[in-house]
Amino acid sequence: TTSPKFDSSNQTCQQSSGWVCEHRWPEIRNLAKFHQTTTGAAATAITSGNNALAFARSGKGYFALNNNNNVNFNLNTQTTLPVGTYCDVYSGELVNNQCTGTQIIVGSDGKASISVLPNSIVAIHIGARIGGPPPDPTPPPSSWQTTVILLHRDTEPGQDIFIRGGNDKNGACKAGPYMQSTDPCAIQIAHTTNVSFIFVEYLSWSQSDNYLDFEGAEQYQGTHDGQAPLGTPTVYSTNDPQAPEYQPYNTFGPGYWLVQFKMDCSKTYNGWFELKGYEDQNVGWEPDVSQGSCSGTAGGTAPFKTNNHVAKCGYVNVFDWGTNSCTINNL
Repeated sequence: TTSPKFDSSNQTCQQSSGWVCEHRWPEIRNLAKFHQTTTGAAATAITSGNNALAFARSGKGYFALNNNNNVNFNLNTQTTLPVGTYCDVYSGELVNNQCTGTQIIVGSDGKASISVLPNSIVAIHIGARIGGPPPDPTPPPSSWQTTVILLHRDTEPGQDIFIRGGNDKNGACKAGPYMQSTDPCAIQIAHTTNVSFIFVEYLSWSQSDNYLDFEGAEQYQGTHDGQAPLGTPTVYSTNDPQAPEYQPYNTFGPGYWLVQFKMDCSKTYNGWFELKGYEDQNVGWEPDVSQGSCSGTAGGTAPFKTNNHVAKCGYVNVFDWGTNSCTINNL
């Protein structure tokens, strides 16, 4: 058997050598790079129907496929990408800071106009951006405080618990959908829960979850296996250090659903905010509660009455599904 000979212009096998080398075809090679660059980024901004499909890989890439024979697939879409000019890696690639194929321009709002030819693909990612990859996302302000929520709820495998909440003392909450950025009740957050890859649902749903709010999913919040989140996601936790679900802030036992985030405490009501659990599998909202004084190393009593749990920004807050009990500990 003779070894293949390669074309120096595109690194594919010369046909005369008797080899095909499909893995070296530019389209396949470049889409493998797309996969590598976007690994771990959740699918969002999904568009499907009429024999076409498109979706963003949150903050890392955008992919569109047209399976029609004679009609273009035209999109004016949210890519979730930073502003810039990107090279379509299906029709070409980035070479010497120029695109050899189609250029896609993403505006400061993350939107782009894309036209996919019949039986073709458009794929862009941050590794094929003219001028180099965008800078890393800006971390939350130092004034935001680490806040932890634990909500005890016994569940079955496959069930998930979300929380919704905010500060309704700032004005009437908006019903949504997708009004978090202008909702006076919504409080900005940045997820910091430390979990392994086995918590793939949380790792997807927490992406672009930028607010604790009463509305539910945010418009471009990450999805998992096509399923949109039902609010701010949490992870099942235990206090057993040998278990993969172990979380250091859980000193109570199994069955505590936990989320940790940085929170903009200036948007709370004197440091307090409301929350309520929301369960999937058609369960929905947690029952109303009537919270009194909280135990714990910090403890305290909320300065207002509500039928929701009331937590304190900058502390570890522990609740039990549908009961009045509450514990507030120092971090």
